[in-house]
Amino acid sequence: MASLTKDKFGSYYIVYAHGTKRKWHSLKTKNKMIAEERFMHFSPRKKISVPEIQIQKLRDASKDFLKYVDATWSEATYNLYSFTIQKILCEWGNRDLSMITTKEVEMYKARRSQVATPNTVSIELRVIKSFFNKLCEWKQISENPVRGVRPPKRIDVTPAFLNKEQFAKLLNSLKAEANPYYDILLFAGLTGVRKGELIHLTWPDVDFKKKSIVIQNRPGFSTKTGKTRVIPMHPLVYDMLQKRDKSTEWVFPGDRGGKYFPNFLSSRFKKIIRDNKLDDRLHFHSLRHSCASMLVIDGVSLYHVQRILGHTTSRITQMYAHLGGSDLLDAMTKLDIRLDEDMTNASVQKV
Repeated sequence: MASLTKDKFGSYYIVYAHGTKRKWHSLKTKNKMIAEERFMHFSPRKKISVPEIQIQKLRDASKDFLKYVDATWSEATYNLYSFTIQKILCEWGNRDLSMITTKEVEMYKARRSQVATPNTVSIELRVIKSFFNKLCEWKQISENPVRGVRPPKRIDVTPAFLNKEQFAKLLNSLKAEANPYYDILLFAGLTGVRKGELIHLTWPDVDFKKKSIVIQNRPGFSTKTGKTRVIPMHPLVYDMLQKRDKSTEWVFPGDRGGKYFPNFLSSRFKKIIRDNKLDDRLHFHSLRHSCASMLVIDGVSLYHVQRILGHTTSRITQMYAHLGGSDLLDAMTKLDIRLDEDMTNASVQKV
């Protein structure tokens, strides 16, 4: 009867009976999946296991994974995953997948925490965990080395945003100078769409009768969550879209008629922010934060803000919770507690 075991160094062996003695046969691996495969094909008489399995390298595995991400998720998600994969390639080199342990991931977390914020490190660990989860599904590794790694404690900080007065002042300034990006900033600030969603918006996505905008997947583009959502039109957005040229495929075509490059829009927005002497922390995605913040401050429920922005969980929307509060005050005042006036005064005098 043969059994699979490993020594204190993590190397796997097959232990089997040979007459009255026990024999140990080395499988020459520390990878559980490979060891189990070789154990299944082990022959005590020939003392051989399954032929050597080619262990894939980190670089090859990452290329396959990024092809999967590119075909499945949005461009922004792909860029995030590609950036993080390059980080771990620089950290670990092109080593065997079986050589990447939980300790290696912990050391990566420690070194990154010295130069990056807790939120950034948490996002990178989430990407790396997703990468190794997929490799587990593909049977390229047996265990995810990130599974036992705790992310650093994240600090919820409300990102930079424009309040109503600042947003209105900025739009008035752009309108006065006939700035060609007026429509884009108006739309982004009053719909909360992501940059990629704005760039890929087509006229069939705009329903003037229902006064709604559909954000959906299409060939070459997928939303961040992979889901479709419907955004109601603000009256200013409705009027602006009615006046735009509808002979083009895209609602907001680039200067040459095609799609905008995301980085181009980002740089244009940054220039506008600096020209108008606004907070330099603001970037194009801040228009999405501005939309959420303005809605919450004006008393819109977090549930409806979550629906409009397309957040997958309420935890993301909770970062704006402290900007509201009027609805909570209304709720608290509905709690009708009546105390006896004489008893209340007596308690006060005794204190």
